[in-house]
Amino acid sequence: MKKLFTLIAAMCCAVASFATDYTDSLEIYINGATTPVTTPATISVNSSADGTLSFTLKNFKLLMAGQTMNVGNVFVDSVPVRDGGNGRQVFYKKVSTQIQNGDEAGVTWVGPMLQTVTVDLAGYTMGNRAYCFMNIDVPATAMTIVCKFGSGFQFLNPGFEDYHTATISMGGNSATSDEPNHWHSFMSASGNAALAYLAGYNPHTFISNVVAPGSTGSHSLMITSLDMWFAIANGTVTTGRINTGSKQAASLSNHAWLDLDSTGVDDNGDPFYQYMNGRPDSLSVWVKFTQSKPNASHPYATVSAVITDGTYYQEPTDKTYGNILAEARNNKIETKGGVWQHLTFPFDYKDNSINGKAILCTISTNADPGQGSTDTLWVDDISLVYNNTVKSVTLNGTTKAISDAADANVTFEGNGDLVNLSDVQIEAAPHSIVFPVSQVVAGEDEVLTYRVFADDLSSSIPVTVTVTGAVSGIENVNTVTKTGAEVLYNLNGQRITTPRHGQVYVVKKANGTTKKVLK
Repeated sequence: MKKLFTLIAAMCCAVASFATDYTDSLEIYINGATTPVTTPATISVNSSADGTLSFTLKNFKLLMAGQTMNVGNVFVDSVPVRDGGNGRQVFYKKVSTQIQNGDEAGVTWVGPMLQTVTVDLAGYTMGNRAYCFMNIDVPATAMTIVCKFGSGFQFLNPGFEDYHTATISMGGNSATSDEPNHWHSFMSASGNAALAYLAGYNPHTFISNVVAPGSTGSHSLMITSLDMWFAIANGTVTTGRINTGSKQAASLSNHAWLDLDSTGVDDNGDPFYQYMNGRPDSLSVWVKFTQSKPNASHPYATVSAVITDGTYYQEPTDKTYGNILAEARNNKIETKGGVWQHLTFPFDYKDNSINGKAILCTISTNADPGQGSTDTLWVDDISLVYNNTVKSVTLNGTTKAISDAADANVTFEGNGDLVNLSDVQIEAAPHSIVFPVSQVVAGEDEVLTYRVFADDLSSSIPVTVTVTGAVSGIENVNTVTKTGAEVLYNLNGQRITTPRHGQVYVVKKANGTTKKVLK
């Protein structure tokens, strides 16, 4: 019989939780470094029946001064989870813990020797993909480590630092060009092979050592247009794929396109799309633009980005597409004397019900097909901007504006009744994530804390709400043993589901009253 109960208990545990391993790239920044060390990594997320999860960064290693430091497993247990919308489950927890030995045999792990570390963890699970930020403070070494796992919230190769050799061939002849990784030019175009060869035979993309002001990189991308005698071939790169279909430059068969179902890859093995799981507020980019012969009728370069559900989409469009989540465009990039310009322009959200999965970004030497002159456009440090500004806090119909984003602390007068975390409404930037953290009773006051994350989780703002007199008069109420309580708290204001014998608790009854009770 005892074995039977043990078997049943084991089966219940198996049903109550399940683990998923995710393998992706891990960017590691040490002590404020702006250039990361990137390495493959695996995280394990174990979901439990109580609605929490456990998180493990497996076999964490650091590369420092050419040496590998074997750190170990970074484990965080009982992490609260909430629905982040758009098919995402968001989790957050800040905890003091110890790093455990890794799983690889024969390795000496230093993590357990680092004593207590502080881990500040925020992340998403999104079906078969995961994304997270983790700050690790190591007092024993005065080291701060920032880790970013996964992708889908920023462009790949945004500083145009990494390139491969792209080759285009026809009739035994071939040409090569430096094409930025994860971005594509005429060298890898689909459509009419002869037209693609004519457009790509003379390179349009080049590695440049001219970088934007303040850039931490060593390169930018230089794009040039080409006079093909029958038309100007605008210099163009895209996160999707260029299609050449007509000698008429303005023909819609000449376009950039993406489709997550496409199986083609470029000469570097990269697909002709980039994933996009985020909901950015704006696009930021540095550009430097010159026209060899100023063209007053067609004076502008262009940058555009469209977030779609991942099904087929092209630019310029050949029809009305219903798969667009948002788009950002600047079709009037001027030369400004050929100096570097930092441009930021907003995303216009078309249909918030669409689950964004891919982004088509297209950059061209002229906003008009086949126009301009032999122009040159330098591009550097393109990025997506995510806001998490806190605007106001509301409790029981009273709203208080937040004017200082670095000090989002507000105080409300209570009525002797405890407040739940869900009773507070925080108005923040449109796509930010508000995560309830804790509620604590301090004397007769109640203190509720929240973190407001940007949609990409790269930054957060703490919000503290103090309710004065939330438990006023608690010492004077009668002690009872049976209450019919609706919500139960310990004397630290922490919500309790299973009271312990001999302990004193505060209960909030269905009629809104509070009492002190002895179990």
